[in-house]
Amino acid sequence: MTRSDHETDGPATPLATPKPPITTPFYYGWLILAVTVVAAGLSGTTSQLFTSIMVNPLTDEMGWTRTQMAGALTVGVFATAALSPILGRLTDKHGPRAIMSVGAVVVAAGFVAVANMRNLWQWYVSYVIARGVAQAALSGVVSSTTITNWFIRKRGRALGIMSSSFQLSSTFLIPLAQYVILRWGWRIVYMLLGAATAVMVLIPAAVFLRKRPEDIGLLPDGAQPAAATVSESGPPRAAGTQSTEINFTAKEAMATRTFWWLVGAQFVTLLVTGSVTFHLVAYFTDIGVSPGARAFAASLFAFASGFSNTMWGYLAERFSERLLGIAATLLGGASMVLIILLRGDLAALLLTVFYGATARGQGAVLQLLIAQYYGRASFGAVSGTLLPIGYIGLGIGPLIGSVVYDLTGTYVAFLVTLVGLHVLSALFLLAAVRPRLPERLRTATAR
Repeated sequence: MTRSDHETDGPATPLATPKPPITTPFYYGWLILAVTVVAAGLSGTTSQLFTSIMVNPLTDEMGWTRTQMAGALTVGVFATAALSPILGRLTDKHGPRAIMSVGAVVVAAGFVAVANMRNLWQWYVSYVIARGVAQAALSGVVSSTTITNWFIRKRGRALGIMSSSFQLSSTFLIPLAQYVILRWGWRIVYMLLGAATAVMVLIPAAVFLRKRPEDIGLLPDGAQPAAATVSESGPPRAAGTQSTEINFTAKEAMATRTFWWLVGAQFVTLLVTGSVTFHLVAYFTDIGVSPGARAFAASLFAFASGFSNTMWGYLAERFSERLLGIAATLLGGASMVLIILLRGDLAALLLTVFYGATARGQGAVLQLLIAQYYGRASFGAVSGTLLPIGYIGLGIGPLIGSVVYDLTGTYVAFLVTLVGLHVLSALFLLAAVRPRLPERLRTATAR
């Protein structure tokens, strides 16, 4: 593996003019990362995994079927898909502070509305708003755009840590929520989530978030400017680096073949991972895995998925993101083959960890590829255009698995299909080579 995917092809327009720096004992970007980590972690309470613990309490009290309740999860996925391109472009233009602050208010209100609902339509409205906004404005495109703007050399670890918090939050918050449900009921869980979002996301976002390091007189990664190259006409640059960077517009990115290969890879990846998240415990039930091992496997899956984003993010600082994505995808497919073939509690636990640590790492790698190929300036618009197509896969994957199971009476045929989809996703990434520069940037490079 090489770092060829990290090489730049020439200069582009500087992002900002220099301003007096904000002085802190550490790089201000780490504070930005901390805000997004907390926001993404609380956003994880709208996920399928966290919401699964609410199925029995809600259906028992409200008298709904599981299908009636679960329909809101699918609609919530599509709400995130609809909001992502809009919020991505707004983050590119205005930065994350106002967007995440308003998003926190909306999500907190959505949680409080869920806590006070009395019928099915209120569940759909309140949950869909909370999930759609949380996974677009608190995590998703807004947080990933923010981190991309603040880090370049250390972008892999920063994006990996932020992405990990979404999955890892369920590992710790699910047992806590279960305790609250047993003591005081499920409504108190959502009231507490509303309060936590207001205090732990709204206030830090409003106070600390900034658009780019250049806006406050800093450089990405906390690099030191080379005094000899600072001028009044442009931002400072780090010693030993180019003064400018390549930045496609969203329209230019979409005109490349690579963009559509990445679209295909993300669609297939989210279809597969959404299906596995929803059906894996049911599959383990069918093959005789004990109840205790199934519950432990679900927790380990969340932990391994979160850990994988950080692990693959660190590796991406040393090796090609594209080749790492291919490796993670193929390893995930291999672990799926073993899940089909092997039986027993121990095998279920080990293979769940292996699958989470491999296949789930592709998500962070894809975000890094977008940033490396197309630059920071339009990252929100480019990734926000990619995400909705991927979220369609996330929404329909569990449904396809359910249909196949109902028709065949087993998950085997569906799991075999998922193995093939892992291979397909790897082929899409293999084709997703660095795109050719648009004419505007080729002209600038030639000067």
